[in-house]
Amino acid sequence: MPQAVVLAAGTLPPVHLRTRENALHQVVIGFERIVAYRQLEINSFSALLWPAALPDRDALVMAAAHHALGSAFNEAERALLLARLSIHFESSRVIAEFLPMLGLNPNSEILRRYLTLANLEEVLIQALGKGKLNRENALSLAKLNPSDRLALFNVISALGCNHNTQKELIENINILSRRENQTGHDLITGPDSMAILDDSRIDQPTKAERWRRWIKNKLFPRLTQAEETYHRLTATIRSLPQVTLKPPPFFEGNKWTISLSFDNQPGLTASLAALTKADEAGLFGKLLAGSFLESSSFSGQTEPDE
Repeated sequence: MPQAVVLAAGTLPPVHLRTRENALHQVVIGFERIVAYRQLEINSFSALLWPAALPDRDALVMAAAHHALGSAFNEAERALLLARLSIHFESSRVIAEFLPMLGLNPNSEILRRYLTLANLEEVLIQALGKGKLNRENALSLAKLNPSDRLALFNVISALGCNHNTQKELIENINILSRRENQTGHDLITGPDSMAILDDSRIDQPTKAERWRRWIKNKLFPRLTQAEETYHRLTATIRSLPQVTLKPPPFFEGNKWTISLSFDNQPGLTASLAALTKADEAGLFGKLLAGSFLESSSFSGQTEPDE
């Protein structure tokens, strides 16, 4: 966003710098603006210079006030600022005064979470600041040991996973490592995992789906086989855009749902004919009896790779 503003308006609001004797000026407010100027190879921009004698705590309070006056900080900036404020002020004051300045509720648990974020590795903080990692997923990663955390983050970054997929993978790797008494790092860098991640023949989305499916299969082998068999058996019906077939949760029980949508008589007739044909072939009997679950264990067939 700052780059787009510079290109449109030619400049940004002044950055705030603190002068330093025999050293580069220190940025008080405007880190993202300076990054934007550098990326656009602009070496001259407006700035407000504060004296070297400006105390750290005053500079930090200025930064918090700057946010309160409309210059919103991203999650990483909030975390780093709160960590530095906590060095100079009691927690009670940080909670009561500075959390609201940063658009946060005055709550000790919120402060704790942001201080946790501030202690993450720089690469994760950068991803948090750029929106490639959201706050909740970053906090989930923070619960892992550094080796597991970085290994998993590197994979989800390389695969371009969205926030929902990141959440799923973080949870599943954590559960799987505990269940198999194996570190997340060892799981991720193991031969089965790397065979997928290092496969240069497949594109990123396909690789991400295969890796996600590999983890799911290790975590829920019977459920994964059941899903693959179900998708194969019902492919003809599910290919009809006007028919929706919904299995019971985790394929437990026999309450299945079929929905039809149509806007003319031929469409309705075709849908009913397809369902009747499937029933005559015994599909719905297998689904209701759950017999396809047993067949999935010895069929040896899975969905073909795209």
